[in-house]
Amino acid sequence: MKKAKDHRVPEFARLIFERFASTKWHDEILGDLEEQYFDHLNHKKKWHADLLFYLEVILFIRPHIIRKNQKTNRIMILDNHIKVSFRNLKKNKIYSLINILGLTIGMASCLLIYLYVNYDLSYDDFQDDQVYRMWVNRVYPEREVSYPYVPHSFGPQLVKDFPEVIGQGGCFKPFNPTSIKLGDVTFLEDNLLFADSSFLSLLNFPMKYGDAATALTDPNAVVISESTARKLFGLEDPIGKHIEFGGNSKEITGVAFDYPNNSHFSFDYLTSMHQLPFFNEINWVGFSAMTYLKLTDGTDPAVLEAKLPAFVKKYAEGPIQKRNGITYDEYVAAGNGYHYKLQPIKDIHLYSNLENELKANGNISYIYIFSIIALFILVIACINFMNLSTARSTERGKEVGVRKVLGSEKRHLIPKGY
Repeated sequence: MKKAKDHRVPEFARLIFERFASTKWHDEILGDLEEQYFDHLNHKKKWHADLLFYLEVILFIRPHIIRKNQKTNRIMILDNHIKVSFRNLKKNKIYSLINILGLTIGMASCLLIYLYVNYDLSYDDFQDDQVYRMWVNRVYPEREVSYPYVPHSFGPQLVKDFPEVIGQGGCFKPFNPTSIKLGDVTFLEDNLLFADSSFLSLLNFPMKYGDAATALTDPNAVVISESTARKLFGLEDPIGKHIEFGGNSKEITGVAFDYPNNSHFSFDYLTSMHQLPFFNEINWVGFSAMTYLKLTDGTDPAVLEAKLPAFVKKYAEGPIQKRNGITYDEYVAAGNGYHYKLQPIKDIHLYSNLENELKANGNISYIYIFSIIALFILVIACINFMNLSTARSTERGKEVGVRKVLGSEKRHLIPKGY
């Protein structure tokens, strides 16, 4: 048995037309649309006729038939609130200035503090979580000193001795500015780092030109930052060009994109530390380089730290005995000691309190203090705003009464702060 067609006009399409079209067009146009719909229904399938009806409704909603000058109750109430608010602001200038300015200054202060705190907390966020920096607490018979520098031979040897250490990189910064010569121009630069060949790739230096893994394999190579390359060579490709460091010619083998400012170090020039004879010698006791280690995923740095005393004794015992004429145990018993630790690279800026850092560090205590201050300012500003608004609410008696008579809901009677 053939199923009878549903002869009802799509209700939703009718509602759309009635909602947007002026009432004077309802009978005339809607009647024509319905007549056309039933004609389609006689010759086409139901879904096809419905689709054509929706299309005709949409096409008929034109500017000249759209409902005009009619506002819903909600829009009228919103308009009224806006008008009354501006009238009150104009009428009570001093009160409005104090109320709005107080809240504005409070919120602006909180925002500035938030930006400062967020910036300090973001230091080295782009680094690998498994990268740590070694540091040493050097104990003397009469004092203790903590350095971020350790013997430069430690890094490569740790990779050999401990399978959980899968990468290392070392660097150091000279204490005095370095003389650099380009052509006939000589100038001093103080943002120069010496590093080993693995430093760039270990610490995620993005390269514009050159390969991070091989850029420093030649002792006479130098990598410069993007801004330095632009300053020295303009828009030219500087790869293969030469500059002089202290009278020695260095070939530019790489250009690194400028490192983010929210890092505990940066450089304009990065050259190989192995051009200096001292760094080609074995060193187990001299504090010569900042050493960064990359550990395997899941490695507990505290477990590796526990192995370091035996590691230090194994390699430093001979040089200490040769230098001081006593055994390592006697040296320690006399009040000397080397306590090596691992520090997450992301904690250096806020938690490190070592001598001779590459850049000035922040302090986590300041983060807590500023955060508390920001919260206090915001609370005081909000309380002040609410108190002033409440104090003025008694003057709104007539306004509230009129709104009640006109049928306003409770939510439309709550003070808006004017």
